[in-house]
Amino acid sequence: MAKTAKRYKVLIEVDYPTDPKVIARLLAGEVVPAEEQLRVSHAVGELVSDVPACSVPWLLEAGAIEEVGA
Repeated sequence: MAKTAKRYKVLIEVDYPTDPKVIARLLAGEVVPAEEQLRVSHAVGELVSDVPACSVPWLLEAGAIEEVGA
């Protein structure tokens, strides 16, 4: 059985890229033009499961999201 992605409740409006290639480029320090980032936005109260794994720790620490389970 495939593992279900963790879900998070948005506490502060967030937006982020979800394309793994764009995320890799950003993590490598490359400047990626905004029009190439294909960012998604989520409003307060939304339940999301597409948060890039590399962003989860700091979004949790900042109080922007909270884990709600699978």
